[in-house]
Amino acid sequence: MWVGADGPGDGQILKFTRFGKFELQIGHKGGLSKGSNDVENLNGAQQIAVDPATNEVFVADGLKNHRVIVFDGTTGQYKRHWGAYGTKPDDAAVPAKYDPAVRSKQFGEVHGIALSRDGLVYVCDRTNDRVQVFRKDGTFVKEGLVAPKTLGGSAYEIAFSADPGQQYGLVVDGMNEKVWILWRDTLETIGSFGDGGHNGRRVRRGPQHRDGFEGQHLRRRNVGEQARPTLLVQGNSIRNRMGRLLRLATTSRRVSR
Repeated sequence: MWVGADGPGDGQILKFTRFGKFELQIGHKGGLSKGSNDVENLNGAQQIAVDPATNEVFVADGLKNHRVIVFDGTTGQYKRHWGAYGTKPDDAAVPAKYDPAVRSKQFGEVHGIALSRDGLVYVCDRTNDRVQVFRKDGTFVKEGLVAPKTLGGSAYEIAFSADPGQQYGLVVDGMNEKVWILWRDTLETIGSFGDGGHNGRRVRRGPQHRDGFEGQHLRRRNVGEQARPTLLVQGNSIRNRMGRLLRLATTSRRVSR
């Protein structure tokens, strides 16, 4: 298990066993980061993904830095890092304000990261309202915009559907309070679900239940009972909510093609 932090001076990630035994620290505490090209420290590390084939650790080092950085999961040795479009990050060139009409050449806040089964790295550039896709060596493949007029950021994290080909990408949007459904191959947005915004598509299970979306968690709660969060990438709840939407989307795609 890997843990990152974005508090004052947090320049490290920690590795634990599933029983909570400490195993490894990468980076240092104390505000020692020299920016997005410092290979010895992190700065505001967010989501972490591990490649089981190579035991490489891919870190969305993006709340204060603006990059993806990769380490050896056993030794902690630095492997490589990259910025938007697979280029070297330049903190001085990061725009101070998001402009929906301009695609920034730098990452804003690298908030989420996930590895697909076909060996691609999906990176959520939250404040630039986009998902960028890379090969594991940092080579840029493609990008897709997610609710691109959102000020404050729409692309928090991404997960994939459970089918063998992972046909769908599911992007958590904490600003608009919904989950966007994307074709994973094209990154085209084909739908959404959740309670946020006037365009949010609400899914109901009868008068005794209410389904909603808050921040980075899905919830189902009985009226009068305390909400019970469920992680987006775990359990059957997301499949139950998405089943009808995905069947409709698949039918629509067959007709359009």
